[in-house]
Amino acid sequence: LNVKKLGECLHRLKKAAEVQVKYAKGGKGTLSFVSDYDTPAEGRRGEWTVWLAPRMLEVFAKRVTYLAVADCKGLTGLQAWLYGFVNADPCKSPFALADMLAWSGKSSVQKEFNRALGESLDELKKKGLVVDFVMSRTEVTITRVPF
Repeated sequence: LNVKKLGECLHRLKKAAEVQVKYAKGGKGTLSFVSDYDTPAEGRRGEWTVWLAPRMLEVFAKRVTYLAVADCKGLTGLQAWLYGFVNADPCKSPFALADMLAWSGKSSVQKEFNRALGESLDELKKKGLVVDFVMSRTEVTITRVPF
């Protein structure tokens, strides 16, 4: 991961603020990931600071997700995000494709995102990082590798 890509990731996380979520027991809400960040001037070395949104701090306090570095090697943008997403979520119910696009922070058209999502999930399945997935026009159900 280079410095430019890290900056792009932080920008997407900040941009993905106020993502609409639906809770399993009904109800709706919003969730932000990063409230703010500071980076050194372009081309300069220095300290990076990231402020997580308060509700994200609560999430991290309750559950930790470990990602195997060896599994991450060779994963591209959406594949890497999906690997982290699938490992952080129990994947007990389907995900709306529109929500997946919003959560990913990608700025692509829904149809293009859906195609890329299917290709990325295929790749994760080939690598043994997900067991299976079923995708319809509006949602995706992912069977993750058990803990």
